[in-house]
Amino acid sequence: EPGADGVSLALAGEAEGAPRSPTRGGEHDKRRPRKRETYAYDRVFGPEVGQEEVFGEVSEFVQSALDGYQVCLLSYGQTGSGKTHTMQGAGSGPMRGIIPRAMEQVAAYCAQQRTRGWAYEMEVTYVEIYNEQVR
Repeated sequence: EPGADGVSLALAGEAEGAPRSPTRGGEHDKRRPRKRETYAYDRVFGPEVGQEEVFGEVSEFVQSALDGYQVCLLSYGQTGSGKTHTMQGAGSGPMRGIIPRAMEQVAAYCAQQRTRGWAYEMEVTYVEIYNEQVR
């Protein structure tokens, strides 16, 4: 359930004594009882938010990478919630996602800096983890 601030989430564990979810090995996890966990997020985007607005929020990460910082952007959510669509998007118009927009920003910055005599060497990696498999 969303918190009063709209960007935090509290998850309650299973009731004490309730059956536990099996672990990867198929046995129940008896190490410790679950406790209530609270997570805080910088921003949560609803389904009505467009790709441009989402990228506007994260484009500073791209600039930080260009400035030499290591950057990681994580898209997390349940199956069907739009993670892949947000990251990859669709086509070359307004529905393009974070990855193509980030590459456009990088290319524009590099072109601008080349006119000033700068040369760049960079490495970009993106991965998708689906059902605990890197794809």
